[in-house]
Amino acid sequence: PGDTRIHDEELMTLKTGMRNRCWLANRISSSLDVEITRVWALTDRSSNLNTPSIHFHPADVFDPNDDVDTSETRNGESEQQIPGSYSAKSYNRLMTLEERVAHARIATLVHRRDGDWQKAVELVVGYIVSSAPTLKVANHPKLPPVLSLCILEALIAPEGYVPINNTENEAKNHLPDFKSGETTKGWFYQQVIFLFDSMSQESHKSAFKLMQALAFPVHVAGSVWKERSMCIDDRIRDIAQVEVAAYERLKSSIDAAWLKFLQFDEMTEELVQKVGHDFLSSSVSNVLPENNEHGTD
Repeated sequence: PGDTRIHDEELMTLKTGMRNRCWLANRISSSLDVEITRVWALTDRSSNLNTPSIHFHPADVFDPNDDVDTSETRNGESEQQIPGSYSAKSYNRLMTLEERVAHARIATLVHRRDGDWQKAVELVVGYIVSSAPTLKVANHPKLPPVLSLCILEALIAPEGYVPINNTENEAKNHLPDFKSGETTKGWFYQQVIFLFDSMSQESHKSAFKLMQALAFPVHVAGSVWKERSMCIDDRIRDIAQVEVAAYERLKSSIDAAWLKFLQFDEMTEELVQKVGHDFLSSSVSNVLPENNEHGTD
């Protein structure tokens, strides 16, 4: 009888502990959403500005044609580095990045498995918007981009995704043929079209413009990370190389094929502003058609 009583008490404790567990999951998910779309960008902007060791200077670059088997710092210190490895000075930043990738992965998969695709889309859009490079304010490439392409990859990658660096030929086989009219089958672009609540031609145009607006800061961040990856200081180069690898994987991914909607080399500030203005105008006309009919702004 004593053993039975103990077993019943343990069972009651278990039931009590599992009660309202859905609310616990919701709280965790809500907290992650706020961190991903707001807190991380604010924290990193302040941290980057106040951390001189990660400030990149144009003179701190190495010749890619030279064999570099040592890692240098601005103090003139050199240490032997195994190819493919990272300096111990970069471990803290790499671990922080790895932790954020895991949190981003948890957040997006929780929303997708719950069937809340709108929240999953909002995570991607919110993260890009909050962390987009501010070219006229932030001193790039001296300061690293706040937008991490590793985190973006975690937010949009399909379930069961394994980040493997494909070769150039393999990457081409994974991209849709836009010239033949084939469209991306990635969940993100499809859900953006669905969220416009219509399959009309105007909805597709609005979704396309939104994708262009989102693609531009991603390409800008990729360009800055590439420039920083040539730094001789391993504290700067290690993180940049990880981000550049993620950028290349994104460009070869079906779920990020919308990055191809924008020819980055041809983009100017004026053209970016035009894309944003056209998108806002078309969005307002879709949401408030009655205002458009009466000619009001």
